[in-house]
Amino acid sequence: MAPDISSSQPAVEGYTKPTEVCPPGPKGVPLLGSLPALGSDILGFFTQCVREYGDVVSFRLAGWPAILLGHPDLAEKVLVKEASNFVKHRLFWRHVEAIFGQGLLTSEGAFWHRQRRVAAPGFSVGGVVAAKAADIG
Repeated sequence: MAPDISSSQPAVEGYTKPTEVCPPGPKGVPLLGSLPALGSDILGFFTQCVREYGDVVSFRLAGWPAILLGHPDLAEKVLVKEASNFVKHRLFWRHVEAIFGQGLLTSEGAFWHRQRRVAAPGFSVGGVVAAKAADIG
């Protein structure tokens, strides 16, 4: 079972205010955060983070906060079941979209769902085999 990723602080003087509670994670280095570790070995960095901090890890990429989900159930929750509660578009994503366009990485909502349906066959076993055969031939 995947861990619960929602959180809020108790009422203070009769007022309940959700707060940004960050999961544990590597501190990184000043200004760059975890960019050097991520850049030198991305898979090793992610693997070590999940082993050391658990299924939900927070870290910084330069000045930007990032969250790593190390359990497939959490990824499904964020990307499929509760996607409307997790919004991508902030300043950082506007820059990413300017570079990569509006694709699976940057889009959201109904547009993302349409793109996902179109792309899904390419990620099936048959689609990967066909792509590999086309690459070889």
